[in-house]
Amino acid sequence: MGSATTICSDKTRTLTTDHMTVVKACICEQAKEIVVGKGNKTEILGTPTKTALLEFGSSLGGDFQEVRQASNVVRVEPFNSTKKRMRVVIEVPEGHFWAHCKGASEIVLDSCDKYINKDGEVVSLDEESTSHLKNIIEEFASEALQTLCLAYFEIGDEFSLEARIPSGQ
Repeated sequence: MGSATTICSDKTRTLTTDHMTVVKACICEQAKEIVVGKGNKTEILGTPTKTALLEFGSSLGGDFQEVRQASNVVRVEPFNSTKKRMRVVIEVPEGHFWAHCKGASEIVLDSCDKYINKDGEVVSLDEESTSHLKNIIEEFASEALQTLCLAYFEIGDEFSLEARIPSGQ
């Protein structure tokens, strides 16, 4: 800090680094603290949220550049502050279409009717599971963490550019 005369902080009075990272995640019903090493880091350009998510995926062993090259983005519905989400349709190498959604946790969760449980199985989203996930969202938010929900939906073998992006229900 040397000879600093002014220090700016966020609303929680913490200093920030102008770089978002994923510090907690709920994957397959399990809330986890995330510890990421600092070595051999790929530089990712984009919005802070997008960068944080791609860095998190890379820390789990994912290769977003390989996935991006193997799939084709068919349609993008940019983030909308009214809907509090963004969606994209991609065509995967097998010729199937998938819709992916990222947005405000409570909004995206409310549009879901299935989830991946701790055994990795896609199962119906019942009241108990919904309540459990909402409790995790509230816990993360109470720690001043920005919460996002990511969801996907398999569309099938055909998708028209004029069609609306399905929500999964």
